[in-house]
This record gives sequence, C-alpha cells and structure tokens, in this order.
Amino acid sequence: MRLSSRVMRMVRKYLTQRPEQSVDRLWVTEDGKPITFWGGQSIFRRLRERSGVAVHAHLLRHNFAKKALQNGVDRGVLQDMLGHTSPVMTNRYLGDERKAQAANQMPKFGPI
Repeated sequence: MRLSSRVMRMVRKYLTQRPEQSVDRLWVTEDGKPITFWGGQSIFRRLRERSGVAVHAHLLRHNFAKKALQNGVDRGVLQDMLGHTSPVMTNRYLGDERKAQAANQMPKFGPI
C-alpha cells in the first residue's frame, strides 16, 4: 500500500512517540502489545461516544473509495487499491456513487 508524504510524516512522528514494543506491528497499546481486532473496535466505540459521530474503521475505507472515484481514479485502479478481486465488490463499496457521477456528467455530455 502506498501512503502520501503527509501520512508518512504522521506515521514517522507516531513511531518516535509510541511505546517500546517487542512485536513488528504499527499500532500498539500503551504497554507495547499489538492492538487486537477488539481493541480497535473499542477505540472506534470511544471515538463515537466522545464525538457523537457514527464512525467505524470500515466507514473510513468506504469514504476513501468514494473520494478516490470522485477525484477521478479509474474504477479498475480503485479495485486494485482496495484489494478487491472482483469489480462487483468495488461497486458495492461505491453504492449510488455511480448514479450520482452519471447525473453530474449528464449536463456536460448529454444530448439535450
């Protein structure tokens, strides 16, 4: 996976500030152990409670896919970026985004 230079700077900063660890993982707990699936779920639950925003990890992935498509990323490239083996799954991620994109393009390319 490729990360933007901005994200890489943030990751490098995190790496200098996180606790010492004995495992080869990016995200660790305060005592240096890897964050588990349920630990990650707990982090997002606390974020939801504090912010009042219904956020979860998979929502971030869906939003990334929609923004990438809106910014002109080719659907096939997006499929590869998401690691999907089938365009059917990528289309599920995008939901009604294709219809919205078609509606936005209609005035530019439509016959009337």
